[in-house]
Amino acid sequence: MKENNMNKGCILGGGPAGLIAGYYFPEFVVYDENPLGQLNLPFIPGPRLLQKTKWFEKFIRSVLDDAGLYSYRIKTVVASVGYEDSGTVYANPPSEFKEKYTELTRGKSKSETSYLSEGKSKIQHLEIEDMGEDSYKFLFKTLLKILDDRGQLRREKITCIEPNGYVYSDTARFYSTIINTLNLKLLSKIWEGDHLDNYDLTTLPKCFYQTNKGEYSKYDYIYGHTEGWSRKTYFSDYMVYESVDPINPPYPVINKFEGLPIQIQNSLDIDKIGNVRMLGRFAQWNHKIKANEVLERVLRFTKGL
Repeated sequence: MKENNMNKGCILGGGPAGLIAGYYFPEFVVYDENPLGQLNLPFIPGPRLLQKTKWFEKFIRSVLDDAGLYSYRIKTVVASVGYEDSGTVYANPPSEFKEKYTELTRGKSKSETSYLSEGKSKIQHLEIEDMGEDSYKFLFKTLLKILDDRGQLRREKITCIEPNGYVYSDTARFYSTIINTLNLKLLSKIWEGDHLDNYDLTTLPKCFYQTNKGEYSKYDYIYGHTEGWSRKTYFSDYMVYESVDPINPPYPVINKFEGLPIQIQNSLDIDKIGNVRMLGRFAQWNHKIKANEVLERVLRFTKGL
């Protein structure tokens, strides 16, 4: 049964991108039967950095204050990035490293500027109190509670989207504006307009292995292409290895996920499909997109929706 009354707008997906959009559009509802997306995994699957920009620091402060966490400090810290080639770790990518890494992780020779942390050796980012790597998840769990307390969340599964603005879950509701943060592969299964067949939505698998803290490094994470893994991240109490194909890490495995089809092969950077705006890495299909780019896009939305 359709509700014919016009609703201002809705956001599809309650991961970080959807929560950021919902924060700035309190009149929009957010659909997700299982919010937070990959943040629900039992361990952090690699670097999740709150990159330092003027707008992102203001955003974090605003979220904390809205949650009543006025005394919580925001600290600027620096992550060090290394690049390992044949057993030696370098502060900057060696010659041809990017091409070899691209071949391993994307199965192609042409790389994108966003790969390998954009070739940076140091990344300024923000942490909350003394939470370290848990700052990212804490921020978005706090944001989820704010939206939940506002009554914006609909923990419902979307079954169909019509180009004319109707969104189906347990019923059909019309929205004048729709922001999609869902993976385009998922969107294509519930989209009733022209199919997304014209887009190259090829993904390659990724494997994640949480191991005990077998080694220490002056780097926070290291990229590689010669030892079977593509990145290893050093957290406070454990390490995470990433790879394309399943591997046997050198240290005991605590948790693992193998064959997740989440590596975008070719970025597209899609702005809109029909009248639906795209927001986030897998909605825009752009490997470059991180939380700070999502925020900047949402701030632009506030001036034009």
